[in-house]
Amino acid sequence: MADTLSRRAGKPGAALREAHSESTRARIVDAAFALVEAGEEPTMRAVARAAGVGERTIYRYFETHDALALALYPRFRGRAGVPLPDAFDALPGYVRDLFATFDRNARLITTMDTAPWMLPHFEKTRRRNLDALRELVAAAFPEAPEEDRAAGASALRVVLSGAGWRYLRLSCSLSQEAVVEHALWVLETVATRLGAARAPRGRKRGR
Repeated sequence: MADTLSRRAGKPGAALREAHSESTRARIVDAAFALVEAGEEPTMRAVARAAGVGERTIYRYFETHDALALALYPRFRGRAGVPLPDAFDALPGYVRDLFATFDRNARLITTMDTAPWMLPHFEKTRRRNLDALRELVAAAFPEAPEEDRAAGASALRVVLSGAGWRYLRLSCSLSQEAVVEHALWVLETVATRLGAARAPRGRKRGR
């Protein structure tokens, strides 16, 4: 009986500790993301200082810097990206939504695109995005030669990226409307070329 009461009494304390732990973890992630938004590298020391905790506390929640970076990915996707649609025909709406997101988060996009410490974390993501576009193009234009589909997907990947948007919008000082129109023109051109393309006779298609 006493043992049962002891376990029951311990539950509120355990719940409180768990809530405190989650709060601390969230504060660390918030601080790291705020540093990235400000264009600063979220080193363990910098994050600890920004979160108001000791550096040892950071390592208690994130054993490595890579682990902390992984915890930031959902924030990056939510603030700097839009899910790719399931159909090629939906890409015009995707372009408008994506570029509106980029424009609202221009500083974050610039940091993600230019900071040397960010690049290794996004190499795999960029490759996955290209593969996803290739699948989308292949499904929409199965009759087009494989190399044409690959070229079309690559062209779209460059245009529909933070780097592509930043070059036109910020480096070239184009209006947001002009950048969107440019992307839509590239999209229409790719669709027209692939729609007209056919694999020559005697050659296997889609390989």
